Amino acid sequence: MNEFRFNEDECIQDLLEYIKSTYNSHYALSSDDVQPNDLIISNGDGEAFFRSNVIKYVSRMNKKGTPKKDLLKAMHYCVLLYNIVNKNDETI
Repeated sequence: MNEFRFNEDECIQDLLEYIKSTYNSHYALSSDDVQPNDLIISNGDGEAFFRSNVIKYVSRMNKKGTPKKDLLKAMHYCVLLYNIVNKNDETI
């Protein structure tokens, strides 16, 4: 029996595999290069940018591409947003 009622562990594993795949994508640079997200974060726009992308991918999930991939993209942006918020607030 799965300890998670809604298969959250499987969803998180899918998300982790998706995130790993983004580091091998055609637009990813080497780990030493400055990434676009680094620039967005450094100029203070990270929180708004990531939040807006969550909204974009959730809003279009049944209109373009596949719903699963759009949800994975939205969740990835949620993780990036969580990282910024977590750095600013250590309480949970």
